Amino acid sequence: MSATNQTTNRTVSIAQLRREGFSANQIQKLKALRTAYPIREHITSAHDMRRLELLRWMRQNGRLAD
Repeated sequence: MSATNQTTNRTVSIAQLRREGFSANQIQKLKALRTAYPIREHITSAHDMRRLELLRWMRQNGRLAD
């Protein structure tokens, strides 16, 4: 997924997900997961947050495959 905003608080619009190839069913599942598991509640340290940011950057820059 391409990124225009590198902050951890970024939101992805439904239109962006569609452009990236997500189906309507996948988008609904992602929305349900995000509602059920807010990320801030599960990150216990700044170290965990930095690790997730690195993984996101690696994925966005093609250095990490699915």
